[in-house]
Amino acid sequence: MPITNLHSRPFDEATKTKLDIFQRYLEEWLPVFFRQGPKGLMICDFFAGPGYDKKGVPGSPVLIFNNIRKYQSNIIEQNVRVRILLNEKDPEKFDLLQKTINQEYGQLHPAIKDLIEVLPFKDEFQALFYKMENQFRNQPNLFFLDQNGVKEVNEPIFYRLISMDKTDFLFFISSSYLRRFAGEPSFRTIFPDLDPEVIKNAPHDQSHRIVLETYRKRIPDNNLTLLYPFSIMKNSNIYGLIFGSKHLLGVQKFLKIAWNKDKLAGEADYDIDDVEQIKIFEEDQKISKVEAFERKLEKFVALKREVTNWEVLRFTLEEGHIPKHAREKMSDLKKRGKVHYKRRIGFDYDTCSKTEKRHKIKWIGNG
Repeated sequence: MPITNLHSRPFDEATKTKLDIFQRYLEEWLPVFFRQGPKGLMICDFFAGPGYDKKGVPGSPVLIFNNIRKYQSNIIEQNVRVRILLNEKDPEKFDLLQKTINQEYGQLHPAIKDLIEVLPFKDEFQALFYKMENQFRNQPNLFFLDQNGVKEVNEPIFYRLISMDKTDFLFFISSSYLRRFAGEPSFRTIFPDLDPEVIKNAPHDQSHRIVLETYRKRIPDNNLTLLYPFSIMKNSNIYGLIFGSKHLLGVQKFLKIAWNKDKLAGEADYDIDDVEQIKIFEEDQKISKVEAFERKLEKFVALKREVTNWEVLRFTLEEGHIPKHAREKMSDLKKRGKVHYKRRIGFDYDTCSKTEKRHKIKWIGNG
C-alpha cells in the first residue's frame, strides 16, 4: 500500500476538511470541562506532523494550541490542567514539531504555563499507546488519530479505545484502500471481519459507510460507544473520519459539526445519497435522509405511545441526526394533532438531559 507524505506539499482540500472537523470539535469539547471545576484532561495527537504544511497552513498541533489560547482565561480561572501529547515518529518532522511546540508554548499567557504540559514523543503509535494506556484512564481525553492508511487502528487498539469511559476519539481511515486491497492477506490480518466481496461490490462512494459498520459490529452489547462517519472524497478516492464517544453531549456536538458541513446527509463532503439528483428526477421515489428519519421518529413515538423529550433526543442522536430535525418533526406532529405535550419543551442536550427538564409526549394519532 502506498504511503503518502502529507507534509511534503501544501494541504489539499480533503486534508483541510479533516483538520477543520477536528478543530471545530476540539473547540466544542474543551469548554465542557470548565463547568466541572478544577480537573485534568488530555489531548492526544498521535500522528502530529511538523505543525505546518509547506505553505505555513496550521496542522493539528497548532490547532490545539490555538484553542488553548482561545480559552486560556477559562483554563486559568477554573484551574484546569491540560496535558498535550504530540507524537511524530519521523525524525525530521519531529525536529520541526519541537520547534513548533517551543514557538506555540512561548505564546501562551505566563499564568497558564504551569497548567499546560506538553509531552512530545517520536514513537511508533501502537507502542506509545500501550505505554501510555494506564495514564489515559486517569482523566477525560480527546484522541486524534490521523493515520496514513488503515493499519494502525486495528482490532486490539479499537477495543482499548472503546473501553475508556471518558475518551472521545476521531480517527482517519483510507476506505478506498480497503476497497481496493481488502482481499490481500495483509489486510485480512487487520480486518478479518470485513468481507472483501461486500466492500468491492458496493458503490465506490459508499465504501466508508461499510468500513464504519465493520467497526460498529465490533462494539460489545454492553458497551455504550457510539460511532459516526464523515466521508471525504479526494479525486477518485474515498477517505473518512470515524468519531466515537460514550457521551450524548459529545455525540450532539460532533453531529452538529457534521450537519453544518453537509446539509443533505450530515456525513460527507459530497452528495453521498444523490439527493440533488433525486430533486432533478422527481418521479424517483427515493427520499432524503432527513425525510427517512422523520418517518422513523414518528413511528418510534407511535409505537411507544408515550415518550419523553430525552428519549426523543437519544433516538435522534443514535440515528445520526441533530436536535433541530427532532424539534421540527415534533412540532409538525403537534400541529397535526398526532402528539400532545403541555408546554414548549427542548430537544437538545442542555434542555432535556436533567430530570427536571424531561417532559412527557403522548401519542394521540389524529390528523
